[in-house]
Amino acid sequence: RYQGDGCYRCNHNGVTGRLVVAEILVPNKKILTAIKEGDDLNTRSIWMESESGETIIQAAKNKIIQGIIDPIHVEKEIGSLNGV
Repeated sequence: RYQGDGCYRCNHNGVTGRLVVAEILVPNKKILTAIKEGDDLNTRSIWMESESGETIIQAAKNKIIQGIIDPIHVEKEIGSLNGV
């Protein structure tokens, strides 16, 4: 892979613009109850079981598949894409 020196527009890193890659949680009654009770581990488990939303890794992979972000830059920012 080749990366140029960049320019003043990209702060000499070869990248312009930013795109949000974030976890999205669509709450349901079970999730809201777990949040209210302060049960973080249970909240995450319920979320993963409910399939309501996506993890940051899923969001990143979707944007990579669409060809709108570079996996190398993603891994520099959020870590391995092979994570849980």
